[in-house]
Amino acid sequence: MTSHADQDLERWRALVERGLKGAPFDSLVGTTLEGIAIEPLYTERDRPSEEGVPWAPSSPLVGPVLHRADAATLDAQRREGATFVWLDAPLEDIPELPAIDGLEVLAVGTQGASLARSHVRSVSGVDVLRAAEIEAAIRAGRAALGVNVSFYRELGVDAVDELGLALASWVRALRALEARGLDVDACVRATTFAVGLGTDFFGEIAKLRALRRLVDRIASVCGARSRPFIAARTSARELAELDASNNLLRGTLAIAAGLIGGADAVACDEAAARTGRLARNLPLVLALESHLGAVADPARGSYFVESLTDSLTRAGWESFRAIEREGGDTPAVRASRIERASAARRAAVATRRKPIVGVSRFPTKEPAPPLEHGSLHDSAAFEALRARARRHAARVITLDACPPARVDFAREILAISGLPDDVVAFTDDALGDASIVILAAPDAALPVEVPAAVRALRAAGAKAIGVAAKPGAHEQALRDAGVDAFVFLGADVVAFAETLLAKASS
Repeated sequence: MTSHADQDLERWRALVERGLKGAPFDSLVGTTLEGIAIEPLYTERDRPSEEGVPWAPSSPLVGPVLHRADAATLDAQRREGATFVWLDAPLEDIPELPAIDGLEVLAVGTQGASLARSHVRSVSGVDVLRAAEIEAAIRAGRAALGVNVSFYRELGVDAVDELGLALASWVRALRALEARGLDVDACVRATTFAVGLGTDFFGEIAKLRALRRLVDRIASVCGARSRPFIAARTSARELAELDASNNLLRGTLAIAAGLIGGADAVACDEAAARTGRLARNLPLVLALESHLGAVADPARGSYFVESLTDSLTRAGWESFRAIEREGGDTPAVRASRIERASAARRAAVATRRKPIVGVSRFPTKEPAPPLEHGSLHDSAAFEALRARARRHAARVITLDACPPARVDFAREILAISGLPDDVVAFTDDALGDASIVILAAPDAALPVEVPAAVRALRAAGAKAIGVAAKPGAHEQALRDAGVDAFVFLGADVVAFAETLLAKASS
C-alpha cells in the first residue's frame, strides 16, 4: 500500500516533470566534485539510520588567522573580542609568546622545542612525526598532537581524500605513541585537527560533521573516551585576485559553515576579509550576532545535510581503508592521491564545472590588487591568461541566425581571457584590427557557412580563430578550413584560450 508521503512525492515529481517540458528528471540531479549525487529534494526516506553522537553545546572560539605575532598583538586581539588565533607560522620564527587568559593560540607548522610551550596548541607538518618530542609534551599535558588537514585542501584534495588522509595521518601517530607506552585517551585529548573551509557551504558543514563521526569511531575502537579539538579556517585555495571583493563573501560562507558544522574554533584570514579588523570581526559577527555557534549541531535532522554527511562519512572511511591497504600514511601514497585529486580539481575549474564568480563566470574587466596567497589558488590559471592577453585585440563575429545565448557565451569567454569582447556581424571587413576571433554561429551553419567565413577571416589577417559550437562530425573539415579551437558548455576554457593566445603570439 502506498503511503501518503509516497503519494505526495509522486505528485511533486509529476509537477516537476511537467515543468521540465520534456527534459529528463535526472537533469536536476547534481554531482559534487567528490562524485556524490545531490538530489533536488530530500525526504524522510533519505535520513541515514546512524546519525552520530551529537557534541555538547559550547561557544566556539573565534578570531583571525595571523602570519606573525608578538605578545602585544595577541593581547590586542583579545581586547578586541578574539578568543582564538590561528598562527600560520612556525613558532620557531616568532618571539616567545606568553599565555594570555581568554585566548587560545593554535600554531600550524611547529617544530622542535616549540612543543614545550604549554599554552599553545601545536600542529606539525604531515611529513614529520617526532614521536619522542610529542610524547614528552603529551605526558606534560600539552595539546601537541596535530593533523594539518588544511594542508591537503590547499593542494587541491577533495573532501573525501581530505578525510581519508587525515585519518591515516592520525592513526599513524596514535600507533607510534601507543608503542611508546602512552595512553591512547591522552593522545586523543591532545589532538588538534586543523581544517580548511571553502565556499561549498553544505559540503563543508557535512565534511566537519563527517570528520567528527570518523574520529569518534577511531577513538572508540581504541578505547578512548575523549574527543580531539577541531579548528577550522578560511581556505586560500578559493580566493581570487580578480574581483577580490568577492573574497569577503567566500570567507563569510566558510566561517558560517565552520560554526554550523561544529568546529571548536574558527578563524578568518585577512586575504579573505581584505583587512585584519574584518578578519577578526567576521567570525565574531556570525557567532555573537547571528548566534551560529549557540546550538549544538544545528544541522542535525536536516534530510539533505544528514544524507550528505553520511555519504562523506562512508566515502572518507573507504578512502582511509584504501590508504591503509596501500601501505598507510607514506609520502608516496599521499603524493599519488594529491596529484590525482588536484588534477581533477583543476579540470573542474577549467571547464567551469566549479565556477569562480568574477573570474570564470561574469568576469570583471578591472583587475584587483594582488593578494598574498600563493599560486595554488583555483583562479590562478585564469589570472595568468589575463596577463598574457593584454597586448592582443579580439572580437566576437556572428553569423546570421546565431542564438543570442551563444553570442553571450562567446563574449564571456573573451572577457574571461582578459580580451575585448566587442561583437560585430560577419562582413568582409568585420575583422578590423583584431588578431583573435571567436566565430559564433548556429549549428546549421557548421557544414558550409562557417568554413567559408573562417577562410575569409584568415585571408583578412586573423591569427587565431575559435568557434563557439560543438563541431561534432564537422571538426576535421573546420580545422582544415583554419579553425584553431572550439569552445562550448563543458569545454576546457583555459585550454581554448591558451590555444588562441599562443596562435596570436606566433
